[in-house]
Amino acid sequence: MNILNSTWAFKFKRILDSNIQNFKAMILWIVNEQVYGIDNLDNLAPVNSLTKLRIVLVLPVIIGLDEKQSQYT
Repeated sequence: MNILNSTWAFKFKRILDSNIQNFKAMILWIVNEQVYGIDNLDNLAPVNSLTKLRIVLVLPVIIGLDEKQSQYT
């Protein structure tokens, strides 16, 4: 496998009085350097189907578990 180059992307969010509210950072890999068959064999994106979503929502009701939604900021 080849080692892919990467870069950091930094963003910040301002509020109305031009003060910075929060910072965000993410790392990006330069994927156009990949060679098919060496670095990757298949390109897949994780996509949920409606059926999987229904199962995840119905299972706690059937088993009798409490549901809880968490919010990360």
